[in-house]
Amino acid sequence: MDREELAVELQKLIREIQRGFRPHPKTLTLRPGEMRALWIVARHGPLRKSDLADILGISKPLVSSLARTLENLGLITQSVPERDHRRRVIALSEKGQHVLDEMRALRQERMTALFERLTEEEQEMLYHLLQKLREPGEEEAEPRQRMR
Repeated sequence: MDREELAVELQKLIREIQRGFRPHPKTLTLRPGEMRALWIVARHGPLRKSDLADILGISKPLVSSLARTLENLGLITQSVPERDHRRRVIALSEKGQHVLDEMRALRQERMTALFERLTEEEQEMLYHLLQKLREPGEEEAEPRQRMR
């Protein structure tokens, strides 16, 4: 096995996993950046647009567009704090929380099925290899959970 074959197999696995984490296309269509923003708002709580832009590493105008899309879908709310009328704060809506809860359940189900293909020892080895490959300090959109 050469590195090219390894890269191809890894890419196939990534695509398989990503397909499993998308909302059902008939009920909700979100782009990866929109899903990531939703996870970040859920993880960090209400955020100023500028803070979300910093976390996502994108411009403030792009965050404004992203926030409008998510608000139009009913997944977030935007409000103006009483103390600072120049800023807008983004928070997860009830519908947004429901979508993420469904996504977590689906992820749990799909990852459990995926990991059932591996022995306990293989799962432990995979965990350590993934830790070794990750970049130090990499920001996570959602807290990591080990699955067994």
